[in-house]
Amino acid sequence: MSQHRVPVAACGRIPAVPEELRRRYAARVYRLACGLLDDGADAEAVTREALRQATRRRAMFRGEAELATWLHRFTVSAALRQRGLSGEAIA
Repeated sequence: MSQHRVPVAACGRIPAVPEELRRRYAARVYRLACGLLDDGADAEAVTREALRQATRRRAMFRGEAELATWLHRFTVSAALRQRGLSGEAIA
């Protein structure tokens, strides 16, 4: 799958408009979350949280890695938190 290049914010980091981030990456984040979690509802919650965190912390993105790599980390962290709440380990 080819990497999408997204329009970047004035700061030259990640999309300024959260809808653009969601439109381009939500499916990819959701697929990763599904692979980490057994429940579709949990995967949806993790997807929302990962994209919310990325939007909130967009000024911290330095561009040293691909945006998809950065989102991957937010997704894994959100999935770990989600599993931690239920006391289960990620398979």
